[in-house]
Amino acid sequence: MCNAGMIPTKRILSKKASPSLQRTRPKRYRIRIHKLRKNVHEEKKLLSDHMVLKNLRLYMENMSILEANEKLKKKLILLHQENNALMTQLQNKYCFQSSRT
Repeated sequence: MCNAGMIPTKRILSKKASPSLQRTRPKRYRIRIHKLRKNVHEEKKLLSDHMVLKNLRLYMENMSILEANEKLKKKLILLHQENNALMTQLQNKYCFQSSRT
């Protein structure tokens, strides 16, 4: 007859009860995947650092261009004022000469 101890139960065959039945990856694959993930993370960090530096350089270049633009605007205003003054002098001189004749 059958002995009760010889009949396998569901509990014994479950994955939780017997981890040896589970299919596991060899350790070297886990290490390799870990290294790949680490390398990807390091590459992303380097790319991020590179982008931050590039952004900073572009920001500094933009600020210097804005400063140069402000200086040119000031020069433009001065030249415009000087031009108006010279035009007024020329008109006064022309009017004075035409009134004499």
